This record gives sequence, structure tokens and C-alpha cells, in this order.
Amino acid sequence: MRSRLVLLALVAMVIAPWLHAENTNDLIRRLQDQVTTLSNQVRAMQSTLDQNVGVVKETAQKNTDNLTSLDTRLKAVEDALQQQKAGAETCADVTSQSSKALRDNLADLQNRLAQVSRQLDSLRNAPPPANNATPATESNPTAANPPVNNAAGQGTDKTQAQTTTPH
Repeated sequence: MRSRLVLLALVAMVIAPWLHAENTNDLIRRLQDQVTTLSNQVRAMQSTLDQNVGVVKETAQKNTDNLTSLDTRLKAVEDALQQQKAGAETCADVTSQSSKALRDNLADLQNRLAQVSRQLDSLRNAPPPANNATPATESNPTAANPPVNNAAGQGTDKTQAQTTTPH
């Protein structure tokens, strides 16, 4: 029995390293496969990352271009608004000056109308002239032709109106 035990121990010692070596080689092969797989995955991730970085750079460039374009358009709109504002201010100044001139003319016309109204009131309130009827003679031609009102409301002599009008 002892010899069997020794024999068994010897066989175990011979077989154990071989089993262990086979397990180690298998383990190394599996590790090499995993390293290869991980290396492939890292390359794929690097490629995807490079593509994504390219897309981000392109998008950033487009955004920069859009902002530059927008800035240019906003400056153009601002310039147009400034021109319109200047035009509106000029128009307002002209309108204000015209309005002042119209107010001044209106005030002058009101003063003249008031003066004419006072003159008419004084003529209405004046006593009628004494009626000295004199026959029409050559020395007094207006006695035969009484004054006629023209468009301005002023009295004129008929004979005088006829001589001044061209035929």
C-alpha cells in the first residue's frame, strides 16, 4: 500500500504540472483573445470619437458663421432704423415748423378778421349819412352810378370798373 501511495503521489506530481501547464496556456490564450477584443473596441471607440469631434467642430463652425451672418444682418437693420429715425426726426421738425407757420398765419388771419369785423360793426353802428340828393352831373359822375360791391367786398364805381376791365 505504501508503494501504491508512492506511485500515486508520483503520478500526481507528473500529471499536476502538465494539467497546470495546460490550464495556464488556455488562460493565456483567453487573455490574449480578450486583449485583442478590447483593442478592437478601443479602436472603434477612437474612430467614433474622432467622427463625433469632427461633427462637433463642423457644428461649431456653422454656428459661428450663422452668428456672424446674424450680426451683419442686425447691423444692417440697426443702420436702417437709424436712417428712418433721422428721417422721421427731420420730418417731425419740418412738420413742426410748418405747423408753427400755419398757426402764425391763422392768428394773423384771425386778427385781420377781428379788425374787419370791428370795422363792419362800426359801419353798422354809424349814423346814416344825410341824404342830399343831387342830380347826376358832369361834375359829380358818381351820383348817377352808385358803388358796386366787388368780390373783395369793397365798393367801386361802375364807371371805374368798366374802364379798368379790358375788352
